[in-house]
Amino acid sequence: MTDLNLLLNTSWGAEKWIDEGWSNLTDDEKSLVTLRLNEMFKDGLPFDLIYDNTLYIYVFALLAQLEVIAIQVPLKFESCLENTDLKSKLRTQLIDEVFHGLVFTKIVFMLSSSLIMPPKYNSDIEILCDFIRNEECPKVAIILLNLLAEGLIEELFEVLYKYNIAPKVFRTILEDETRHVQEAELYAEIGTPNKSIIKKKLEEFENLLLNKIFLNFNYTISLGLLIGIEGVADITERLVNKHNYQLKQLNLKPSKTWELYMGLGGKIMPKIMYYGSTKHLVPFTPSKRFLMSNWTNPTDPTMTGEFNLNISRFKSIKKSHPEISINTIMLQAVSLSLTYDPNFRLHLQHNEIYRTEKSYVGVVVKLPECDDHLCTIILENCHEMTAWQVTEKIKYHIGIMMFCYKKRLQLEKENPQLEVQRTFTNIDSKDGGCYAAFLGNSVVSVSNIGSAGYSRGKTPLLRNEALKFLLLTPERKLVWNDLIEDFEAQDILPVSISADHRVFHGNIPVPKIIKESFDIVLNNMLKQDSSAKDPLKRLNNGNIFALETLVNANLELGYNILSLMQTIAFDFMALEEILEVIGINLLEDISLRGIN
Repeated sequence: MTDLNLLLNTSWGAEKWIDEGWSNLTDDEKSLVTLRLNEMFKDGLPFDLIYDNTLYIYVFALLAQLEVIAIQVPLKFESCLENTDLKSKLRTQLIDEVFHGLVFTKIVFMLSSSLIMPPKYNSDIEILCDFIRNEECPKVAIILLNLLAEGLIEELFEVLYKYNIAPKVFRTILEDETRHVQEAELYAEIGTPNKSIIKKKLEEFENLLLNKIFLNFNYTISLGLLIGIEGVADITERLVNKHNYQLKQLNLKPSKTWELYMGLGGKIMPKIMYYGSTKHLVPFTPSKRFLMSNWTNPTDPTMTGEFNLNISRFKSIKKSHPEISINTIMLQAVSLSLTYDPNFRLHLQHNEIYRTEKSYVGVVVKLPECDDHLCTIILENCHEMTAWQVTEKIKYHIGIMMFCYKKRLQLEKENPQLEVQRTFTNIDSKDGGCYAAFLGNSVVSVSNIGSAGYSRGKTPLLRNEALKFLLLTPERKLVWNDLIEDFEAQDILPVSISADHRVFHGNIPVPKIIKESFDIVLNNMLKQDSSAKDPLKRLNNGNIFALETLVNANLELGYNILSLMQTIAFDFMALEEILEVIGINLLEDISLRGIN
């Protein structure tokens, strides 16, 4: 008989759970699984790679780790059943689930063969799986298993098949699912626990699902990039509806944490979908195809250059408006420049080039009173704003970020386990840098290190960045003026550029375009009303109150939101305003429950 080690001759994490099911199969059942596995992989990998290999690796690694929990259903409950028909169905289910676990795990290793090993077996996902495996009460365990296996996992299968991701694999698996025991049959045979008992377990399960799965970005980003924005909206709606349906059968409702998170997602999703709709795939030119074939992530190929910008006019204007910084004017100049040439709005995302319709610029700031913490504030089409509106927005977001940083630090001191579990860190750090599930970055950032005295330098690119500007120390120099035919003193700002050479090349006249945009921005500034500030962008008690309320409602979720908001601000998504509304609604709900 074929030994399992011959089918999966390696060590990762899913194998021990597959082996638990494999060891319970008869020789004939093992032969059937082996025959089906050979048929699935008779031509090698059973699907074409349409997108970047890394995305498939993470999605199938997630499925492999989650799917093996489904093996626990027949193993745990076959002995609890008296109905022979149900016992037969469970036996079929065990054979199928072992086969599914083998398929997903084998795909992970085939996709990862050039990198020696797959991503590390994820400890966060295993916490959720162990929570279910270790449940002693069979009535509670069957509910939790079905919420995961018949809820999350099955809906993932449906969506991946719908969006043509490995169709042969998921068509086969979905056909198997129709033969399995339905949750209602198991509930009728085994029974359901007391409502008060399952309610507490349900809240723990939902909390783990939110924090260990949905906020596990290597996996969710990879899934999102494979199925697209419409697919993300589809799977989100399916999961919410399926979860509500399953709980309704048990006369239960989702926890307040679940409703909070889904409410947040429901408000943010339209903004993400709108942003996604403004990104368009750009066909490769022969030059770009050649460059892509020579450089691949994570080698970070860069092109650097420097030019001088005459800022004498700004210096004179600043005397009347000291609140306006060179950062503000440069942000607007870069934003305006991005509208001139569509090639400026290109960025890479897993070996494909995309273009955005709008200009996105980010200013990199060292957060005051927050150690060496750097943050980025991202603005959309800021050249259409006044200089004072841009300045106010930056000040506002710095205030929010300072609060988030200090609150996050306080929470870590009070709850040391949080720092270990932090989600919003380098998303591929746990895998030793071999994998990267990065979203493409359409933001052109501006960094100013001139205040630190640097007159020369270049800024490195992150792996998902395409273009960055570095502002250095301005100098007063004697420069020849053709109009007066003499030298005159001018204030010169050295500017350094770093670009991904696969996207940009040195023949684009960036210095000329930036100089023209800089002059236009200054001319516009002189016409603007300095009182035209954005009345919505003010740090207020409502913002702080909302964040405090979220932390009090769910420590881990609130902590992860703070970790994100201390580092990056998407001004155009107005996340803090959404949180404020949700925080107020949450407090009202808590008050009502307190009264009742």
